[in-house]
Amino acid sequence: MNSTLAFDRQGYAYFSSYSGQRSLRVYRGTMNDHGVHFKLMMQGLAYRPGQTHQAITYNPHNDRLYFVSDDAISSVPVKKLRQRQATPKDVHASVFASQREFEGLSFTAAGQGYLILNRGAELMRIDIS
Repeated sequence: MNSTLAFDRQGYAYFSSYSGQRSLRVYRGTMNDHGVHFKLMMQGLAYRPGQTHQAITYNPHNDRLYFVSDDAISSVPVKKLRQRQATPKDVHASVFASQREFEGLSFTAAGQGYLILNRGAELMRIDIS
């Protein structure tokens, strides 16, 4: 299990983990007074972003889950992932040549992104289109 959780507008929690050599599994669940319950979503990413999975985050502005790895970011629409209707065209992926570690990503309610980098600690503001 990855050590980070992402929460959507409805209060569902998500985490992700690597599966096999290249794929990424996504889990969705709830945490409340009755306990913690997660289930594997039956659709994930066949090709994970980057080598080292660093974080998962949610952008409330565009309703997408983002998967952060060293030097790579991928995202997928939550609704399509939940309905098992995501296609390769729905997945947005960017691989960078920064030679730096991407540690985390966070979004404001308006969709403004902030990326945390390591090995030269830095907080970058990013625009997601």
